[in-house]
Amino acid sequence: MKLPTHFGADKGDDAMNGRTVAGRLTVKQAIGDLVGLVAKAFFGGLGAAVAMSLAILALSANVQAARINDAKAGTLLLRSGEAGEFTAAPQMSTEVAIDVTGMVARTRV
Repeated sequence: MKLPTHFGADKGDDAMNGRTVAGRLTVKQAIGDLVGLVAKAFFGGLGAAVAMSLAILALSANVQAARINDAKAGTLLLRSGEAGEFTAAPQMSTEVAIDVTGMVARTRV
């Protein structure tokens, strides 16, 4: 059995000298591509974070603390950091049915 001969034995020499061979990247080019990809991902994420921060600031611009006399029926007020100011707790919607018969109260939530 005869081993096949290798034509173009100088391809390895080209790769070792820093030249690309038939579409292959050198280590320096691969590292450059990786650094570019990481930079694009970082700056893309940074841009998304800035955009979301601006949206949150725009939506929360009209939020204000409630005073004790601003409470309406069924409003739960929570103390805020400043004296005399409160924050209204978020309202939840719950349907309740209560049947009272003597001392027994049957409740469905």
